[in-house]
Amino acid sequence: MKYILVVEDDPINQLIIEDYLQDYEINLIDDGQKCLDEVNKRKPDIILLDIAIPTIDGYQVCQKLKSDKAYQDIPIIMVTAYAREKEKNKALEIGANDYLTKPFKYESLMEIIKKYI
Repeated sequence: MKYILVVEDDPINQLIIEDYLQDYEINLIDDGQKCLDEVNKRKPDIILLDIAIPTIDGYQVCQKLKSDKAYQDIPIIMVTAYAREKEKNKALEIGANDYLTKPFKYESLMEIIKKYI
């Protein structure tokens, strides 16, 4: 079973994503530093990463992972409420593989996940 690390600090969004991803093994993390710690313990098949999270924001988490040879091949999908082109471009420039704005539809999330898994 594919393992997805979800980095999301909003409890309602956590529940929605958890419900959508019932066919995958998932781990919900609510903080950037916890994400980095978890990736060091177990490498996920994909990371769904919010931008506005505590301790270390999603941009910094993405940048750290993509600059590390051990983790740069993990697909990172930024899942965020930031809908402006500026934020999307920044995420893609630092190495995010894709970008999905909230609120999102089930089909949109699954299409992106299947593209990278």
